[in-house]
Amino acid sequence: MARVSTNRRNTLHWLPPLLVGTFGGFAPGVLMMQAAWEHNPQGTIHNENGIEWSYWLLIGFSWFVPVFVVLIVVSYFAAWLVKLVKG
Repeated sequence: MARVSTNRRNTLHWLPPLLVGTFGGFAPGVLMMQAAWEHNPQGTIHNENGIEWSYWLLIGFSWFVPVFVVLIVVSYFAAWLVKLVKG
């Protein structure tokens, strides 16, 4: 049986919550960017001059970060709780 070092094992327990947070945060970020693109009030995001990338990406980022943080905390707590119950 291969032995995993303690340092690597401590790092791996963060992987599932990071994946849940990343993919879970990506979805609302992309959906809000899509909604902003379609709504585009007064040509704020795109117009005949081009695309305002900083504002459009800020919309996606402002949804990604809070959802990412909440999902990491919740999924880490859920994994900890499952580990505690299993013993």
